[in-house]
Amino acid sequence: MRTPSLGRRLVLAGVTVVAVLAVALDVLLFVALRSNLYAGLEDELDLAERIVASEVSRPAVTDLTERLDERGVRATVHDSGGRLLDTVGDPVGAGEAVLRRMVALPDGTTVDLVVSRQSADGTLRGLLALEAVVTPLVVALAFVLLRLISEYALEPLDRITEAARRTAGGTRGERLRPEPADTRLGQMASAYDSMLDALEQAVDDAEAAKAESDRLLERNRRILATAREAFVAVDEEDRIFDWNDQAQRMFGWAPEEVMGRPFAGTVTPAGPDTGAQPLAGFADEGADATGRVTSLVVRHRDGRRFPARMIAWTTGHRGTTTTSAFLWDATGEASAQEATARLAALVESADEAMLSTTPDGTILTWNAGAEAMYGYPAEEAVGRHVDLIVPPELRPALHRSLDAVRRGEPVQRGVTTRRCRNGELIDVAVTMSPVRDPDGSVAAVSSIDRDITEERWVARQLDDTLAALEQAAREARASEATTRRFLDDAAHQLRAPITNIQASAEVLARSGDKLAEDDREAMLGAVVRETARAGRLVAGLLRIARLDQGLALSKAPCDLVALCEVLADNLRNRAPTLKITVAADGDEPVGRPAVDAHAVSEIVSNLADNARRHAVSAVDLRLRRSDGWVEIEVADDGPGVPPAESSAIFERFVSLDGRGGSGLGLAIARELALAHGGDLAYDHGAFLVRLPAPRGTNGPDDLQGTFRSG
Repeated sequence: MRTPSLGRRLVLAGVTVVAVLAVALDVLLFVALRSNLYAGLEDELDLAERIVASEVSRPAVTDLTERLDERGVRATVHDSGGRLLDTVGDPVGAGEAVLRRMVALPDGTTVDLVVSRQSADGTLRGLLALEAVVTPLVVALAFVLLRLISEYALEPLDRITEAARRTAGGTRGERLRPEPADTRLGQMASAYDSMLDALEQAVDDAEAAKAESDRLLERNRRILATAREAFVAVDEEDRIFDWNDQAQRMFGWAPEEVMGRPFAGTVTPAGPDTGAQPLAGFADEGADATGRVTSLVVRHRDGRRFPARMIAWTTGHRGTTTTSAFLWDATGEASAQEATARLAALVESADEAMLSTTPDGTILTWNAGAEAMYGYPAEEAVGRHVDLIVPPELRPALHRSLDAVRRGEPVQRGVTTRRCRNGELIDVAVTMSPVRDPDGSVAAVSSIDRDITEERWVARQLDDTLAALEQAAREARASEATTRRFLDDAAHQLRAPITNIQASAEVLARSGDKLAEDDREAMLGAVVRETARAGRLVAGLLRIARLDQGLALSKAPCDLVALCEVLADNLRNRAPTLKITVAADGDEPVGRPAVDAHAVSEIVSNLADNARRHAVSAVDLRLRRSDGWVEIEVADDGPGVPPAESSAIFERFVSLDGRGGSGLGLAIARELALAHGGDLAYDHGAFLVRLPAPRGTNGPDDLQGTFRSG
């Protein structure tokens, strides 16, 4: 397109407008002046006509003509017969422009009034001359002013142009940033900035695309250069234009020697018996880069022929078609196939489960032994992850083993657990090893799994037998130690009352009747007390012995609140001065948990009797159910047990009050609580018994059971 100067176009347009306006103004001035001048002449004629009318009464024509001459009006006077009576001024010349008016008087006289336009036309001619001179001057001045104005007005465009030139020269980030941006020039500058943004982004995208394209081309070049297959590419005329290093090694031709040669006759043998055809002929049947493998005979540069395999595909771009192919030597495939077939037969006939996976764990092969061991047929297992046969909790360990094999570490052996199709878990001995490519990289992972469930069962039986023997030996040693400790404790505890009884009996035997009655009664009272003490010790020792041997508990639903009320009544009979209360606390009812009522009665009796001995004025029994437990709290207002000794009071033969107790009551109570699966403790001045009472054990339907304390 033509691109004339914008400044020149603006100046020419402005000058044209000024010239048109000046001419139009001149025409308007000329018309207006001429109209005014001619109107003045008409006024002169009107005045002359009035003069003629005013002089009608005068008989002398001479007086009329003189008056008209004074006004500068030329006139002629004719009588009624048309004869010239008089003239005023010079006669009208031929071709002279005049204004004429005929005035007829009553007496028949006719006055011909004439006004010349010569002066008016002269004035108009002067005006035209002036306009002819002034109008070009105005146009020239407008041209100069418009040139200056256009330079000023086009300065922003010059800035835009300079910025565009700098951008074209390689400058980045050039922006106008107009202020204000809502004017026409501001909008143009903003559009220019937006265009630069888009252009620079497009340049960046193009550079990135070119870099990516270069990277891909370089990657493809390296892939083709290092490929183990021969790569060949030909144009539409079957001329070779690409030939990698493996092609040179396979066919013996260097790239510079084979470029431009036809594929048929160079790679494939020429001749009617060879079936040689252009490379595109191998791809006409729809083969593509992942298409079928074609078998063909190729020839080496030295003329040697050998079998090969090929994948060929055709691509089109911008109206041109190219055909590419990967080829590899198939000479050793037959022997390899035979060896593979023998190996496959061995694998299929093996009793062990033999499978192979990709390095990430996808199953590739699955023999008959694997089908028999795990229950999955090959068509269900192949293609799935090996996690199929691994319990979820053991999958992290499997993945660590796969990672180790993938890194090329030596064979991984171990014993683990696998899951069969029917959900059964079996013990297996696993041997995992890497399968390497010719270049040494790990291509797959092979695994041989052997079912050792029976072996592990036998081993576990042996382990259980040995563990049972060891446990029996430990229990025998513990029982022997317990028996010895029991005998030592019994002998120690019984020594004192027996000694006192013996001493009192000897005194009574030696003294006979010599002993005073009061002393005799005191001696007999001591014998009775010590005998009772010895009886209590013997009963406690027997109870401890039975607990050590394992106490059989007969559990049944029991109303513990009623049981405690009965025990409280017994305690009130023994200690009428004490205030003894029984209360059930908490939001949940205590109910009827399954317990051994005799054992619980013995526990609470021991605790209540202990509280009776130490209480000052009150003993409280409180029961509550909480989170699957029934708690029985026994408290008194006595001095309590020092915190440092709160755990020692439950040991056997420990009595802190010095009141002659056997020291076995609290120990027996705790053993009975433990036999129930509960506990007995002392905390904050109170004994707390906790007995298990799961939800649902709240009535007569509670289960009964027999438990043995351990």
